Amino acid sequence: MAALCGLVTANAAEITRDGNAVFLSGPIEAKDLKTFHDAVGNDEKLTVYLSSPGGEVHPATMIGVLIRDRKLATMVPAGATCASACALIWMAGLPRKLGTRSRLGLHCYRLGLTATECYEPGRAEQELYLKDMGAPPPVAAIPQEVGLPMVWLSPQKDLVITEKDIREIREAVCAFAMAGGWVDVKGECAPR
Repeated sequence: MAALCGLVTANAAEITRDGNAVFLSGPIEAKDLKTFHDAVGNDEKLTVYLSSPGGEVHPATMIGVLIRDRKLATMVPAGATCASACALIWMAGLPRKLGTRSRLGLHCYRLGLTATECYEPGRAEQELYLKDMGAPPPVAAIPQEVGLPMVWLSPQKDLVITEKDIREIREAVCAFAMAGGWVDVKGECAPR
């Protein structure tokens, strides 16, 4: 079976390849960057299917850079969850897709801090990465600004996310934050 699907495993995430599909599931660790690179090879017409609670940020962003450089599509399959560092990988896709009732969880960069406390140097790095991936910088700031540990997106039907959609998500979360009386200390929710 492993020979048929091109199975490649790491300590944390399981990374498999089947034709033009690459599947990444499980927590992301440092070793996963090489494993992912080996699974992708030199191919460019691939879709990366993601199902992960997150994990280490550095390998996730490096996987994201590889995905963006190769212009690979990313997809969170129907019913699957992609959160935290996994969402950083998903952001790199061209295009980015969410399956029906999938869950995408976004939050700011944390280093064992409280659920709503962000690590400022990591936050700046995360915002730069997201900008490079085509997302507006406020996307990374939204969870901290509204006082939520995680912002979840869960479409009721298959969805391809565009840059316009990301702006609308930001606006919706900001409207929710302002209606709830949260303070927008960084000005991220100011009209643009």
